[in-house]
Amino acid sequence: SSPIGEECVCGVVRAAFDPAGNRLATLTDLSVVRVRDVAAPDRPATELTGHTETVHDVRFTGDGKKVVATADEAVFIWPVPPARR
Repeated sequence: SSPIGEECVCGVVRAAFDPAGNRLATLTDLSVVRVRDVAAPDRPATELTGHTETVHDVRFTGDGKKVVATADEAVFIWPVPPARR
């Protein structure tokens, strides 16, 4: 088992931790955005969907409650569930 779960992490081009270090957002070369609870590596990552453009970067907001992804002419914002404690 991978230390960050079963999904393939091949092609990850960007990654960002939330401010508390509890969740990890990843962006693949296919513009797939996922959020993983680092305290529960066996749980599947949450895939954030709905974007229609190629995403270039991914970050958490300062309060860690949202993930922001940027594209050439768009910004996508998703609320994320709280991390497990």
